Amino acid sequence: MTGVLTLIVFGTGATVPGAPTIGTATPGNLSATVTFTPPGDNGGSPITSYQVRDFFGTLRGTGAGSPIVVTGLVRDVPYQFKVRAVNAVGQGLDSAFSNSFNAFTVPGATTIGTLTKTGAGAASVTFTAPADNGGSSITSYRVEFTDHLGDSVTATGSGSPIATSALVVGRTYWAKVRAINAAGFGAASAQSNTIVA
Repeated sequence: MTGVLTLIVFGTGATVPGAPTIGTATPGNLSATVTFTPPGDNGGSPITSYQVRDFFGTLRGTGAGSPIVVTGLVRDVPYQFKVRAVNAVGQGLDSAFSNSFNAFTVPGATTIGTLTKTGAGAASVTFTAPADNGGSSITSYRVEFTDHLGDSVTATGSGSPIATSALVVGRTYWAKVRAINAAGFGAASAQSNTIVA
């Protein structure tokens, strides 16, 4: 007696990706840069994108790989992020949560003081720190000494006063000051009085 033997093989097929490994969420100007490592298991299907979500599961950003920049954060609100990979089957497992931080922004405007000539081609300017540091410590200040021709000389320092000896003798100058924190440059101060270098 002869017969036909039919062999049916059931394949497992692709599934969703495993969990990425979270890296660091580095805060910026009402934003964060989130780093991560791809999952070791893509589920048998190429990963097409990654999704960054906050503590409450709200989608905050997508990208093709690490890092992903998340924008639109609210100042003084605490944030943590998790990442998941996406393939043709669907959304994969979540990573662990990132570090937690409070969102911040750039500082407010510095209050200008007095620009004083201290020698030939030299000057010093005083100022007062902004009332609002943006939610992040001020790390330095930058002064622009601008002349009547529109040329500028910059100088930086950790506080008032800040001086320069790089001015062009005989030109008229004024100064503006900006505070700097981890988010970047704050608003410029008002313009100072003028001097002849």
